[in-house]
Amino acid sequence: MDLKQIQYFIALFEDGSVTRAAKRLNIVQPALSMQISKIEAELGQALFERGPHGMTPTDAARQMYRLYTPIMRDIEHARVQLSRQDVIVTGRVSLGMVASETESVLAESLAKFNALFPQVEVSVADGFSAQLIDGVEAGRLDAAIINKPRGRLTLDMQPLLVEEMVYVTGMKCVATLPETIDLSQPPAVELVLPTRRNGFF
Repeated sequence: MDLKQIQYFIALFEDGSVTRAAKRLNIVQPALSMQISKIEAELGQALFERGPHGMTPTDAARQMYRLYTPIMRDIEHARVQLSRQDVIVTGRVSLGMVASETESVLAESLAKFNALFPQVEVSVADGFSAQLIDGVEAGRLDAAIINKPRGRLTLDMQPLLVEEMVYVTGMKCVATLPETIDLSQPPAVELVLPTRRNGFF
């Protein structure tokens, strides 16, 4: 059975008359009768008893109507939703972000997202890159914005931006530094650096 045949069956079941059902479907009566006969042949049992007062559904027809009507209703609902220009997006998104990004872009980004998708609930967790990777792998987070990991990940990864790191000293520092610093050979000064869990080094 295809969807068109099921539509023909439902129309005949509800109208109880080949004439009325054919008019409702905008087809000729022989075409409707032929499709109903094909369904009956496929199922191996009669769906209607032909009588002087119209078409009387059998027990098999009543069962078929009960089973297929919700399916056809769902299909029609899906068609209407997909054809709409203003489909409402709903759901929940769990996102992880390193602390530096939550402080710089989170508030503005969430405001823009909420304006576009007000029915979507967003939860954000901050933490170290290693923790956020574990959260995505375990399914606690849908996605995470992290520092570039040192090793390869089994997760899908998309670069978003390149950040510049700068060397900051106190006012009394007299050390002369080059324009760029090779951290594999750091300058002879004490440095305060993120831990390995941060993901930078």
